[in-house]
Amino acid sequence: MTGIQQLEPLHSMARRNADQAARDLGQALARKEQLDRQMAELVRYRADYREELRCAMSESLRIDQAHAYRNLLERLDAAIERQQALLDTQVRACDQARHQYFDRHARLQALDQLIQARRKAERARQAVREQHLLDDLTQSRWRLAKSVS
Repeated sequence: MTGIQQLEPLHSMARRNADQAARDLGQALARKEQLDRQMAELVRYRADYREELRCAMSESLRIDQAHAYRNLLERLDAAIERQQALLDTQVRACDQARHQYFDRHARLQALDQLIQARRKAERARQAVREQHLLDDLTQSRWRLAKSVS
């Protein structure tokens, strides 16, 4: 088994790992986008309810309505805090997935370069062997031609 053939299983494994890291990064980024959309929606709801409360306060607002608005706004603030914590965790997961992707991709590139260098060296050795064979053949023909004459 040649050195290149010995590297093929490692190369296949490195390719699978790099592909999996790319999928993991894609999933992490998709999850982050989803959390971003949910956060924007919560912030928009909070702004809408604050505006609604402001309009209601300019008119006659009963105390029970004011408490209901305040309660709803407090729940939205708590939901936004929870969402921010989820988002922060997902940002760290994205950073980790990105780091792993770049690491695995770099390993794959290193193996590609090693295999390419070994192939080049093998071609050079083969060319030298062929040149030696041609030289031997030429010398033997030359000797044969010299001995016949």
